[in-house]
Amino acid sequence: DSGPRGLEFETPDLYHQWYRYNYYYHTLKFLVSHLKMVADHSEKNKMEPRNLALVFGPTLVRTSEDNMTDMVTHMPDRYKIVETLILHENLDLLSDCCVPSEYHRQVQ
Repeated sequence: DSGPRGLEFETPDLYHQWYRYNYYYHTLKFLVSHLKMVADHSEKNKMEPRNLALVFGPTLVRTSEDNMTDMVTHMPDRYKIVETLILHENLDLLSDCCVPSEYHRQVQ
């Protein structure tokens, strides 16, 4: 099957996986941009990047194991990932390098 921008996929399932990945990618990118905007007003709302990471980290960064031991063990890593994304949102750590331009036109 041929996908956007002539990308070739061996099976329709691979195309659907690629499409689903891009959906999650854009959702996360939008959310991180919004959290950065909230953090930019932290002098009024007291929600600095670290505070936002504490709130959103456990939801945005999950492991395959949802047990209490695993949650507590990896808590600092989850917060740091989300805090880094917020702090460096302008560097676009979530790069568009593998998202075809046709897809951008559809979601904008």
